[in-house]
Amino acid sequence: MLDLPAAALLHPRAALPADSGLPELPSLFDSDWVRHMRRAQVCGSGAEPRRIRLRQFSYNPGRRAVVSYAAEWRADEFMPSEQFAVELERGKRARAFLREHDPNLPGLSAASSPEEASKLISKYALSLPARRVIVDTVRYRPGSRAVLRHKVGRVRFYVRVMRPSRVDRLLDAAEIVGQSSFALPRLAGVWREGGAVWLAEMRGKNLKARVRIRRRFLTAWRDYGQRRIRQAKAALSI
Repeated sequence: MLDLPAAALLHPRAALPADSGLPELPSLFDSDWVRHMRRAQVCGSGAEPRRIRLRQFSYNPGRRAVVSYAAEWRADEFMPSEQFAVELERGKRARAFLREHDPNLPGLSAASSPEEASKLISKYALSLPARRVIVDTVRYRPGSRAVLRHKVGRVRFYVRVMRPSRVDRLLDAAEIVGQSSFALPRLAGVWREGGAVWLAEMRGKNLKARVRIRRRFLTAWRDYGQRRIRQAKAALSI
């Protein structure tokens, strides 16, 4: 029996079939087990979260599974959510880690820190006077890769953080694609030991932003139409 405070519910709940290569697979969705892993390997003592929310699940049957979670506290506790992950790999012990201490992405912690990112940019990408870097996380897959955005004044870079062993593979692929007619972002810098590649932001319209704006417009137009229909029905019933 685990000696832990009142359970923080895991949301959403899920159940998976047994996997002989990963016998602990169902435990990734067990509230008590996840809380135990977090306390034992990530946070130690401290306030228990109100809820642990499942964010992402990556699964290679029989070989590897990774689940990322967000630990959330009550609003009146004024604590930001905490992102952590638990990784299962065949033949190895389960391990838990915070996002910024991902053992497979050694460069993620430094690239995510505004102070360290400034030093990295000056060393590997572009020599700049000491200025604070604004860091945004665009995407993160625990144990696999991350995409960050670095803003230094008007200069912007996208940083791909990966396992160091994959850097040369990415550069080789970029060289091949670069010989085609496809438009590619300019390679600005490489930190091989940290598994980080800086790419200059491409000029032009942001397709994702335009799609988001269009979706909001269509939603607002739909809501307006539905209100008009309800108003017309109400007028006819008088």
